[in-house]
Amino acid sequence: MGVHNPIAVRFAYEYRDDSGNSFRAYGNEKWKFDDSGLMHVRHASINELRIDEANRLFRWPLGTRPTDHPGLSDLHLWGTVFGTAALSGPAMRSSLSIPGDF
Repeated sequence: MGVHNPIAVRFAYEYRDDSGNSFRAYGNEKWKFDDSGLMHVRHASINELRIDEANRLFRWPLGTRPTDHPGLSDLHLWGTVFGTAALSGPAMRSSLSIPGDF
């Protein structure tokens, strides 16, 4: 059984904790799938940044992003917004690498 069919994704999402604080999580992931289509390898780099409510960018009812809402590149989330200035604050950095079946 081989491991192939790699895919790389970048993502960003926003959420609130139980205290009402807003956060944005963003990063990159690379996945590889086995012959049966199950994920076999996952490498992830995920950053979390506390944001003010006024700085939220994703505002729509629960569910999939509407097709007319700007995408990540349109919102310039892969330049100065997440540059070194943003990461020098209280951002939590984490990385995840899970080989094998799960």
